[in-house]
Amino acid sequence: MLFLVSVAFLFTPLLCCFTVLWLIDHALLKDALANNRQIAVAACLVLLILMYLGSGVPLDYPAQRAINIGIPGFGLMFMVLPGMGHYLTLKEQTSLPVGCWSLLGFLMLCAPFIAALFANS
Repeated sequence: MLFLVSVAFLFTPLLCCFTVLWLIDHALLKDALANNRQIAVAACLVLLILMYLGSGVPLDYPAQRAINIGIPGFGLMFMVLPGMGHYLTLKEQTSLPVGCWSLLGFLMLCAPFIAALFANS
């Protein structure tokens, strides 16, 4: 049961962004979506995270849940929808390029693995 809840929380930010962009305008969704290569890398990392969660990673503390589920969930959102970064920053002058949002998403998706490396050392 905990695994299913973890999977639901992992995909919640991405599904919420898809829903909001779809309700506002379909063109926004097409503009915000990443290219096929980025989506393939995100899918591979999500499969690794799901295998990691399925292996019985401890989720006893809020920090463990945030590192293993919350941060990768938002990373998945930024990697698949890097254009969302432009909508999150209100000022156009301070907005980061789309590649920076994809890199941020990639690093956020790698957070559970980085935390596991430091936890075992």
